[in-house]
Amino acid sequence: MIQPMNPEVYQLGTPTATYQPSARRQIIGKIAGVVMAVAGVAIVFFDMAQYRPSGFFVLGGLLLALGMWAFWVNHRNTGMMVQVFPDGLASTARGTTEIVRWDDITEVLQQVTKHYTNGVYTGTTHIYTVRRAGKPELKFNDALQNVEALGNTIQEQTYKRLLLRAIEAYNAGAVLHFGKLSVSKQGLSNGKETLAWPEIKGVKLDKGVISVSKEGKWLNWASVTVAQTPNIFVFTALVDAIAGIK
Repeated sequence: MIQPMNPEVYQLGTPTATYQPSARRQIIGKIAGVVMAVAGVAIVFFDMAQYRPSGFFVLGGLLLALGMWAFWVNHRNTGMMVQVFPDGLASTARGTTEIVRWDDITEVLQQVTKHYTNGVYTGTTHIYTVRRAGKPELKFNDALQNVEALGNTIQEQTYKRLLLRAIEAYNAGAVLHFGKLSVSKQGLSNGKETLAWPEIKGVKLDKGVISVSKEGKWLNWASVTVAQTPNIFVFTALVDAIAGIK
């Protein structure tokens, strides 16, 4: 059954990009789920049929559970789609379409993690979280093919809007909160200590951790990760502008 399109979608403009789960990944996931479930059932029945069960039925039960979980995840992702428009995006999941306008987004978090096994790079995972006032947050991860490009678009579209708001709020004397960090005319605070702007010589993102240069020394002063900090690029741009960092 074809679901009717949300009328609000047509107000966002012409789609510029579409993101969906990888068809190949879904097929492999379903096959793997079925294989594990069947193998699990076979092991359980074979072991329980023995005069003295060896305990392999526990392994069989685990395989059955993993197989069912893998199949359920792939079924859940069926029909998932995100369309990007000039004025926002439309996220469809489980038959429901959520309209998100760029102007309505208040926070964006990103968690990009590189994985290594015995020193060998094995891949990167991505999670992007979008928050709006009074509405449930949305998460986009590697269930969507090329989700990194979607995440970059979300960051680019919200950055220019949120930075302008942040500058206006700072000039008006407000305290701006970026997770555990806050920015005000008094300086940069981590909740326990405040660094006055003349003390700050630089801010950088190093291996997912926010580092602050104080009097020429780079310190993990905040002990805060990029993944914990909403609007991270707005934060760094604002700090650079206030502290006069080139």
